[in-house]
Amino acid sequence: PVMYQPNLPQSLRFQKNNIFANIEAIHAMHRDVLLPRLELCNGCPGHIADLVTELIENDDLYCYVLYAMNKHRSERICDANAEFFQTIFQDLSKFLVEPIQRLPRYKLLLIEIYKGTLRAADTSSIQREAAALCKAES
Repeated sequence: PVMYQPNLPQSLRFQKNNIFANIEAIHAMHRDVLLPRLELCNGCPGHIADLVTELIENDDLYCYVLYAMNKHRSERICDANAEFFQTIFQDLSKFLVEPIQRLPRYKLLLIEIYKGTLRAADTSSIQREAAALCKAES
């Protein structure tokens, strides 16, 4: 792993958690929670909307909040060591911003699902999912 290479600059030693934050927790949530449950939805928009809403209500997506809270610290460390990272990665910042960009995509997914199923849906379910969506966005 890069963070344990002998040529690692002194300024980066013991900075793994400050750079990558809880990226492993995000990966584990997707692997262990989101993906298996998403596969059970069989592509049904209503079930997918219910799943995302449940993940929000149960704070399963809170790992993104923690990741986002660390973003500025990570960027400062990466910027200060850009020369080293350029030799290792094409662009580390693109990798580190992906989890930040994913959360709004969940919102867009729910909006598209609502557009397609609004007429047939139970309004109480829509209100619950909209409230959960507002919680995730704030």
